[in-house]
Amino acid sequence: MISGDYDKCVVLDSSGSIPSGILEGNIRSLGNYDECLSATAGYEKSLGFTSQYCLTMLRLNTVDKGSGSKVALDRLLDMMTLGRRHREWNNHKGLSYLPECSRFEMALCLPSSCSANDLEATLGRLAQEATKDTGLHVEVNVEETACQVSSQMKLRKGDLFFLSAMIFLVVLTAASSTYHLIQTRKPKDKIITAVEGTSNKLLTAFSLPNNFRKLFNFYVPEETIKNIDSIRFLSTLWVMFSHKSFSAMQEPWMNKVFLSETVKDISKMAFHNSMLDVDTFFLLGGVVRSYTMLNQLDHKEFGYFTGFVQRYLRLTPPYALMIGFFSTVVVYCGSGPIWYRGVVVQSDWCRENWFLNLLYVNNYIDNQRLCMLQSWYLSADIHLFLLAPVLVYPLWRCRKIGILLTVIALIISIILPAATIYFNKYVGLASSLISDGDAINFTKYVYYPTHQRMSPYFLGLGLGYVLHCLRNQNINIKKSVCILGWVTSLLIQTAVIFGAYRLIQADYKYNVVEATLYGGLHRFAWALSVAWLVFACAKGYGGFINTLLSARVFRPLSRISYSMYLTHIAVMFMSSARLRTPKYMDEYYMMHEFLGDIIITIVVSMILHVCFELPLLTISKLLITRRHPNK
Repeated sequence: MISGDYDKCVVLDSSGSIPSGILEGNIRSLGNYDECLSATAGYEKSLGFTSQYCLTMLRLNTVDKGSGSKVALDRLLDMMTLGRRHREWNNHKGLSYLPECSRFEMALCLPSSCSANDLEATLGRLAQEATKDTGLHVEVNVEETACQVSSQMKLRKGDLFFLSAMIFLVVLTAASSTYHLIQTRKPKDKIITAVEGTSNKLLTAFSLPNNFRKLFNFYVPEETIKNIDSIRFLSTLWVMFSHKSFSAMQEPWMNKVFLSETVKDISKMAFHNSMLDVDTFFLLGGVVRSYTMLNQLDHKEFGYFTGFVQRYLRLTPPYALMIGFFSTVVVYCGSGPIWYRGVVVQSDWCRENWFLNLLYVNNYIDNQRLCMLQSWYLSADIHLFLLAPVLVYPLWRCRKIGILLTVIALIISIILPAATIYFNKYVGLASSLISDGDAINFTKYVYYPTHQRMSPYFLGLGLGYVLHCLRNQNINIKKSVCILGWVTSLLIQTAVIFGAYRLIQADYKYNVVEATLYGGLHRFAWALSVAWLVFACAKGYGGFINTLLSARVFRPLSRISYSMYLTHIAVMFMSSARLRTPKYMDEYYMMHEFLGDIIITIVVSMILHVCFELPLLTISKLLITRRHPNK
């Protein structure tokens, strides 16, 4: 700096230093990523090599030196890491649901001629020398992927293929939109002929005016269960909030201690116990599957194989597009100190496991390296969709046998997760303060597998049957019974959300009976409370809640819910992985970021829906042979 050499000053200035607030959890010093890499040109010209940004990871432990300092050092380290330094696997590769509270990091800007191994060895010796008499033991880890240099983007074959497909989609959309506009300018009698023809429907399938009109069509058919649209959209928002919390807990914060404070605040249990959102999806999926299938059976239109093909074609095209995005160009959509762990690793998993997603088996096979974190649900949904006729057909054919089979299936679906938790001593609920090992076992064996998530779906099948039987009937429910139903539903939801408060505390001592009871029952109980809401609103006993949930504004929002489910992870992960500095987290900042993610996700989802999801859905409906094409 005294010599006035700008490039050397940049290298020194952009390296990290010991930050203030380490007792508040500010233990990740990221330096200045962009300033470091900006020194590349000057270094290359004067010295023949470039600068590189390396993010070193430090693991701090204590050694008993007999001076009595170990207890004090342990207390300080536990304050810095929220007591998680022995609970976290700092070397995990991209598991985006694991919080990072004990990851000490220090950025260094240095010449690219230095390898990660050289840096690790040098820093290890320096750390050992500096702490040899302090009672502190420091392990240094520098991975090759933690060192980055400024380089030009080099597209791979897969990237070029995906970009070519996107260009083709844009051209196809423009051509279809132009054709549709030309057709609408024809005389009125000719417009009817043109639009109604199958070939013309195919030609206008990608028309933006046509698809936006369909998206914002607020008409609700009489036979529709009207409140499902709003519940589906609101549940999607809750899923987004849950995943936002996952990504946020892996980010560097200036005040990571805020996380432990929120765990102690019982009013924030909806934040920490947010995994119930998917059980609402399972319930609704069961309701729609049962209700639709029973209508098809009544009209002799049900076809098991045809129904599966339609379902596969409904889910897969936009899903495949997002898998393609994650597998290819997502890595070029940003950069930053933690971009590799936050995005590139996810992209690598997609390139390796994309076929597991398209076969819908990724919630069983290699489910800790998921391509798209949320994709496990789609596999479980397909499995339950295929299994549903085993219960729905007996309900339609012979009510008593069908009800008996459904009750037995419900009991089994509750026992399975309870038994898995009991015999393996798993936790009953994943939370931010449990060990990484417990979290991984829970997600791998209890949270992801289809056979552990069946109870809400089976309950939905039963509810769909009840709504089908009562679809043209006005039932009379006594006011006292109605009030009892709503109060019971509210109490169950309160018990499920807040009843887990003890289980997520840092000082909680594991109790296998508590874990088994909560883990086995809470998903069914939650689904039961939501089932009452759906039933009461559908039969006219929802009051102002039904008025709110049946608002027509939810119709288009519900249509893009699937696209939102597919796209929101990309929006959130890219936002987190682009961070250059630790953030100060509080409730306002969290909601500010979340609302921004919602807006971006809705915009992106609308584009995906009208440009790809809806056109492919239209084409699949036209191409699949139907026994009653005019129905």
